[in-house]
Amino acid sequence: LGVSVGSPGFLAPDQAVGGVAAEPADVFSLAALLVHAATGHGPFSRAGEEIPAATLMYRVVHEEPDLTGVPPELVPLLTACLAKDPFARPTAAQLSSRLEESAGPVGRWPEECPTALAGHLTETEQAARTVVDLAAPAGQESALPTIGADTVLAAPDAPGRRRRPAWLLTAAVAAVAVMGGVVAAVHFGTQRSSAESPPPTQGQPSAPATPQKTPSASAQQPQDKGAALKVIQATFELATGESVGTDARTLTMQQDGNLVAADQDHTARWATMTAGEGNSARFQTDGNLVVYNSDGQPLWASQTDGHQGAVLVFQADGNIVIKSGDTVLWAAGTDG
Repeated sequence: LGVSVGSPGFLAPDQAVGGVAAEPADVFSLAALLVHAATGHGPFSRAGEEIPAATLMYRVVHEEPDLTGVPPELVPLLTACLAKDPFARPTAAQLSSRLEESAGPVGRWPEECPTALAGHLTETEQAARTVVDLAAPAGQESALPTIGADTVLAAPDAPGRRRRPAWLLTAAVAAVAVMGGVVAAVHFGTQRSSAESPPPTQGQPSAPATPQKTPSASAQQPQDKGAALKVIQATFELATGESVGTDARTLTMQQDGNLVAADQDHTARWATMTAGEGNSARFQTDGNLVVYNSDGQPLWASQTDGHQGAVLVFQADGNIVIKSGDTVLWAAGTDG
């Protein structure tokens, strides 16, 4: 079983579910990058939000992008670039053409800017090379500067809505300015069609996205036994549309072929990122949890085979784990 290589939140949905990383995937990733440049966060996350990578990839595949804060003139174009269907996205050539049509005149730097910047860089470099001795010589007052009684200090900004940092606006403008060049690079770098790529070996499943928090070496060590709210013995199977779990966590084989762990308000906490009609999930006697397609080919696995008698446990802390005795073989990372 393979993995999809890329940054969650910037990886195209067609690539996240094991598809070919062709030109449409590059267009999607470029649009996600531009949204981040314009707003300070990606199209599938919120400012300051910390979420598992698997949850972020689930949003990429199943939810619409949030373009709040993107300059209005860019919203239609970025929406098209972030389409779930790769064939609905503009090509690199079309993207370049649309940008040329909407681009304004490119100005030049004012003549005084290079001189001012050069002077500033020189001063900064000299300051960085200067070693400052903060200790005052014996018999003298401190060498540190003092603030006089008549010095007026600037008051801090009043509390309220934080202004968007200037670098965000600058980054957005710069992103639009260089977008044409990036699109050209994408276009010429992806001229070879996917037909030139070697086809996957027959009988092997496409490489699905690997969920976040696969067990590390430390997870293989014996741990204190967590409170088990529900224990699943092998063999156990979930057909399309079926669920199992507790009030806190459920494991569902969705209609779209994705095995998803969700909390009480149906928010996805973990997913296998698999897709296809007729998929099923099976907890096998060898201790492996596997998602199969309708042809019986494996699409994803917990890779915990070789542990006869292992159990699938829904813990009180919300985590879903596979255990052999007191040893955790795999964890979904849905605790908390």
